[in-house]
Amino acid sequence: MVHKPTQTSDLQNAMVARPTITRGLGRSYGDSALQDHVLSLESFQGVSAIDPINQTVVVDGGVTLDRLLRVIVPQGYFVPVVPGTKFITMGGAIASDIHGKNHHQYGSFSQCVKKLDIYHAGEVVSCNMQANKELFWATVGGMGLTGPVIKIKLQLRKIVSSKIDQKVYRARNIDVLFDLFEQYAPATYTVAWLDCLQSGKHLGRGVFIAGEHAEHNRDLQVHRNSFIACPSLPFSLVRYRSIQIFNQLFYVKNWKKMKHSIVSYDNFFFPLDGVRNWNRLYGRNGFMQYQVVLPKSNGKEGMVALLEKIHALKLASFLSVLKYFGPGNQASLSFPMEGWTLALDFPFDEQLVAKLQALDRVTVQYGGRVYLTKDNCLDRTMFDQMYPQAETFRKYRRDHGLDMHYASLQSERLAL
Repeated sequence: MVHKPTQTSDLQNAMVARPTITRGLGRSYGDSALQDHVLSLESFQGVSAIDPINQTVVVDGGVTLDRLLRVIVPQGYFVPVVPGTKFITMGGAIASDIHGKNHHQYGSFSQCVKKLDIYHAGEVVSCNMQANKELFWATVGGMGLTGPVIKIKLQLRKIVSSKIDQKVYRARNIDVLFDLFEQYAPATYTVAWLDCLQSGKHLGRGVFIAGEHAEHNRDLQVHRNSFIACPSLPFSLVRYRSIQIFNQLFYVKNWKKMKHSIVSYDNFFFPLDGVRNWNRLYGRNGFMQYQVVLPKSNGKEGMVALLEKIHALKLASFLSVLKYFGPGNQASLSFPMEGWTLALDFPFDEQLVAKLQALDRVTVQYGGRVYLTKDNCLDRTMFDQMYPQAETFRKYRRDHGLDMHYASLQSERLAL
């Protein structure tokens, strides 16, 4: 059952049924927002006027990044940290402690948060990094297990243009990609696309992209709705051979040593949003997204091992994205750590779960972890190895009686 309160005073009645989990847009990749009773904050859509002195805005937890950008971009502001889609809620951004292409410079989304209002143990409680900080850090990356996020005071970034100054390089293997990340470490945004089907001297070949907010193009045009939509398909268009062809075409397309262009922020940050219902390309069986991070100390060695395992298992990822993270934060369940992160999506079949568990073992071997927002099949033992602070989170939940109120299928699977 989905409960839809329209104001804060309705929350108590909406949460009589237990356990409950809060859901944003219902676009989670795994089971983190699934439960018999779900709390939807879709009616919580308030966006305050921007404070131009402090460059902050207050938003309700149900506000989407899509809506917020439509409000702030024409006024010359941007959200400092954005993920790969604008179709997320602000409450979901907190629960996942989302990251973007600039983690090495700005950290994760929580670094932009000045204050949270949380429906916690029957009342609305305010917290931030200084006040009620234990609640703040339990909520950040806490997958909604400390209560619904009602309001967020968010630090904004001033911009003079909605365009992104982009440089694109083709890299023949992972060694060249790692060198490009090091060379462009001062850049605000860095990311790379990988061809995971390659091996040997071409292992990890790909395309590296660096970007900055444009300074010379004083255009504050907001993004437009996509007019391209994928129909429902009974079969998958994403197969090993089609991915092989796409990877070759994409790599060859970027034939220049360096391509410099000015692009919209929508194209730069949210390329998949350009096709509505793009997930239907995978047919009725769908897909599973998988993301890991490996520590800087042995990240390159671990990434090579992971790519070799992916190749050996004949896994084909339509989108394979490599990024570099800066230092993580003190949240018990936040995903980023200083090192390398690889995000992949695989067409689903009967063997996929076992193959992902094989990737889990490689990840643990090199001291890494899986992103809970994209987790579908971790068991508690593997999870506890990846997240050594998980018991701190469990204790906080028990001490405040939150384990009796909030739970998802994921939290039950991982004994959170």
